[in-house]
Amino acid sequence: TSESNSKYEEMQKKKDEALNELRVLLDTTTKDNEEKIQSLEQTMEKRVENLTSESNSKYEELQKEKDEALAELRTILETTTKDKEEKIQSLEELQKAQEESLSKLQLELDTSTKDYEEKIQNSKYEELQKEKEEALSQLQLDLSDSNSKYEELRKEKDEALSKLQLELDTKMKEYEEKIQSLEQTVTESYSKEHLDDAVEKALETQKVTMVKEKDDAVDATTKEYEEKIQSLNETMEKKIEDLTSESNSKYEELQKEKDEALSKLQLELDATTKDNEEKIKSLEQTLAESYSKEHLDDAVEKALETQKVTMVKEKDDAVESAVLQREQTLTVELNELSRKEMEEALSKQRKELEIEKNAAIDDKMAEITAKNAEDLAEKEKIMEVEKKDAVEAAVLQAKQAMEEEHASKLDEYKINYESQMEEAIRLKEDEHAASLEERNIQHEEFTKQLKEDHEQTVEKIHAERTQSISELTLKSKSDLDELQKMNETLTSSQQDSESSIKELKDQIESLEHELEEANETHQSREHYYKALGDSLENQRIEMETALTEQRHRLSEDLDAAVAENDRLKEEMEKSINDLKISIDERIKSAVDEALQQEREANEAKMSEVLKERDEAQVKVKARQREFENSNFTLLMEKDSVIEGLLKEVQWLKDERDKLIMSSTPKRKGDREIEAAINSPPIVSPANSASAPKVSVNRSSRRLRTPSTNMRSMTPNNARRVRTPTRARSTTPTRSRRAGEMMTSGADMHNNKRYSSMIQPFSGASMEPITDPKDVRLMIINLPVTSKLKKVRQTFMADFTVLVIHYFCQLI
Repeated sequence: TSESNSKYEEMQKKKDEALNELRVLLDTTTKDNEEKIQSLEQTMEKRVENLTSESNSKYEELQKEKDEALAELRTILETTTKDKEEKIQSLEELQKAQEESLSKLQLELDTSTKDYEEKIQNSKYEELQKEKEEALSQLQLDLSDSNSKYEELRKEKDEALSKLQLELDTKMKEYEEKIQSLEQTVTESYSKEHLDDAVEKALETQKVTMVKEKDDAVDATTKEYEEKIQSLNETMEKKIEDLTSESNSKYEELQKEKDEALSKLQLELDATTKDNEEKIKSLEQTLAESYSKEHLDDAVEKALETQKVTMVKEKDDAVESAVLQREQTLTVELNELSRKEMEEALSKQRKELEIEKNAAIDDKMAEITAKNAEDLAEKEKIMEVEKKDAVEAAVLQAKQAMEEEHASKLDEYKINYESQMEEAIRLKEDEHAASLEERNIQHEEFTKQLKEDHEQTVEKIHAERTQSISELTLKSKSDLDELQKMNETLTSSQQDSESSIKELKDQIESLEHELEEANETHQSREHYYKALGDSLENQRIEMETALTEQRHRLSEDLDAAVAENDRLKEEMEKSINDLKISIDERIKSAVDEALQQEREANEAKMSEVLKERDEAQVKVKARQREFENSNFTLLMEKDSVIEGLLKEVQWLKDERDKLIMSSTPKRKGDREIEAAINSPPIVSPANSASAPKVSVNRSSRRLRTPSTNMRSMTPNNARRVRTPTRARSTTPTRSRRAGEMMTSGADMHNNKRYSSMIQPFSGASMEPITDPKDVRLMIINLPVTSKLKKVRQTFMADFTVLVIHYFCQLI
C-alpha cells in the first residue's frame, strides 16, 4: 500500500507539473499569436492609410492641373473677348465718322436720290427684319440645344448617383449578411449540444496534460506560423504593388481621356473663334465696300454687327458652360472609379488573407490533434497495464487505507473544483461586464460622431455640393470600418469565452478521468463498488447540477450579448438610413436649385434679347421719322436749284446740237454721250396715265426731269414722282470712256481753264462739295467762246465728270 500510495502521489505530481507546463505554453502561444495578429493588422492599416494618402495626393495634383487648364482657357477666352471688344470699338469709331460724313451730306441730297434711298432703306429694313428673325430662331435653337444637353448631363448625374446608392445598399446588405452569419455561428457554438460536444472534447483533450513532448510541437507550430506570416506579408506586398500599378495605369488612362476631351473642346473653341473672326472680317469688308458704295447702309449694318456680336458672346458663354460641365462630370467619374477600385482591392485582400489564415490554422490544429491522439493512445495502453498490475497487488492489502484516501481525495477534489469554477465564473462575469461597458462607450462615441458629422454636412451642403458627396462617402466607409472593428471585437470576445470554456472542460475531463481510475481500482468487490457507486452518483448529480447552472448562466449571458448586438445593429441601420435619406434630399434640393438658376438665367437672356430687339426696332423707326422730317425741309429748297440746273443743261444741249450739226464725224464715245443726253425725259405714271411704263435699271444713266406741278404736290406724292438715278455704269465701254474723260478733265484743271471750284474725278478718293451753290457757279463759269469746236471733247468730258462726281457723293 505504501508503494502504491507513493507511486500514485508521484503520478499526481507529474500530472500537475505537466498541466502547469501546458498552461504556460498555451498562454505564451496565445499571446504570441495575438501580438502577431495585432502587428499584421497594424501593418495592414498603415498600408491602407499610405494608399489612401497617395490616392488623395494624386487626386489633388489632378485637381490642380485641371484648375490650371481652366485658368488658361479662361485667359484665352478673355483675350479673345478683349480683341473682339477692341474690334467692335474700332468699328463703332468708323461708324461715328461715317455718321458725321452722312450728316454733312444729308444737306446736299436731291429729290430723286432721296426716293431711291428711301426704297433702299425699306428693302434693307425688310432684310434686317428677316435676318433678325433668323438670328432669333438660331438663338432659340441654341437655347433648346443647351437645355437638352443640360438635361442629358442631369440624367447622367442622376444615373451616377443611383449607381452609388445601389453600391452602398449592396455593401450594407453584404455586411448585414456577414453579421448574421457571425451571429448564427456564435449561437450555434453556444447551443446546448455544442456545449456538450465541447465538454466531451475537453474531457478527451485533458489527457494531453501528461505529455511532455509538447515543447517540440509548440516550437514547430511557432516556426510554421512565422513562415506563413512571412509568406503572407510577401504576398500582400506583391498584391499591393500589383494593385498600385493597376490603379496607376487606370488613372493614366483616365487622365489621357480627360486630356483628349479637353483638346477636343479646345479645338471646338478655336474653330468657333476662327469662324467668328472670319465673320467679323467679312463684315468689315462688307462695311468697307458698302461705305465706298452706299453710305445709307451703315446704320443698318450697325444693328447687324451688334446682333452678331451678341450672338458670338452668347455662343462663347454656352461653350464655356458646356466645357465646365464636362470637366465636372469627368472629375466625378474619376473619383468614383478610383474609390471603387480601392474598395474592391481592399475587400479582395481581406478575404484572401482571412481564407489563408483560417486554412493555416485548421491545418495546424488537425496536425496537433492527430499527434496528440496517437500519443494519448500509446500512453493509455501503458497506463492501463501498469494500473492493472498495481491494483492486483494492492487490492488485498490496502482496502481500508484506499477507502479513506479515496474519501479524502474526493473531498479535496470537490473543494478544488468548486473554487476553480467560482473563480472562472467570476472572471467571465468581469470580462463580460467590461466588454459591455466598452461597447456602450464605443456606441455613445459613435453616435456623437455621427451627430457632429451630420450637423457639419448640413451646414456645408449649400456651399460645397460636390465636396459634401465625397465627404459623405468617406464617412460611410469609416462607419463600415467601425462596424467591422466592432464585429472583430465581438469575435475576439467570443474566442476568449470559448477558450475559458475549453479550460473548464479540460478540468472537468481531468476530474472525470481520475474518478474513472478510482472506479477501476475498486472493481474487485461488489460491496465496495456499491458504496463507491452511490458516492459517485451523488457526485455526478452535484456536478451535473453545477454544469446545468453554469450552462444556464452562460446562455443568459449569450442571449443578453445577442440582444445588445441586435440593438446596436438596429441603431446602426437607423442611422445609416437617416444618412441616406438626408443625402438624397440634399442632392435633390441642390439639383433643383441649379436647374431653377439656369432656367432663370436663360429666361433673363431671352428677355434681354427681346428687349434689345424692340429697342432696335424703335430706334430704326425713330431714325426713319427724323430722316423723313429732315428730307421734307430739304426737298423744297432743292427744287429751285434743280430747275436752274435743268435750264442751263437745256441751253448747253442746244449749243451742243448746233456744234454737232457743223462738226466732223463723231466718235463712238461722243455718240453714246449724245444718246444719253438727247434721250427724252420720262414722265412718271403719277402725273400722266398715258405715258409708257419704263423699267428702271440700276445701270441706266439717264436723267429724269421732275414734273412742273411738283411744288404744288404733297411731300409723299413728290417722293413717289421722283425716281432714283444711278451714275455708275457697268458696261466696259463706258468705264473706258470715263477713264479717258477723267484724264482730259485733269488736264483742263491743271491748265486752269476752269474755276478753282471744279474738282476732277481721281479714282476712289474724292473730297466732298461743301456748298450746294458751287454746282451753279461751276456751270455758269464754263467758257463759251468761238473755239468751241476745239474745246468740244474736253468740255463734254468735264461736264460728264462733274455730273458723275456729284451723284457719287450723293450715293
